[in-house]
Amino acid sequence: MQQTNYIKYANIEELKKQVKTFYEKGKNLIVHTRKTRKTDVEYSVSIEGIYPKFFTVKSHSLNVMFTIQYVDVLTGNISIEEEKEGD
Repeated sequence: MQQTNYIKYANIEELKKQVKTFYEKGKNLIVHTRKTRKTDVEYSVSIEGIYPKFFTVKSHSLNVMFTIQYVDVLTGNISIEEEKEGD
């Protein structure tokens, strides 16, 4: 099993602060989500906007935008990780 560096957050304010930092620095993220019980999916994304209850991201491979609710990251339904240079 591949080891990941997904970030765990203690509370929503900490998560919002980190997302804002990623957004301001123009960092790309890896978003990991479970589509079905047996299918996990990862996307390389950039943050397009931040809002009180969610943030919007644009997928580089699919060329589509979607929203991520902060609560989904806190509960572990969606995981985010900073994309390393050269990935």
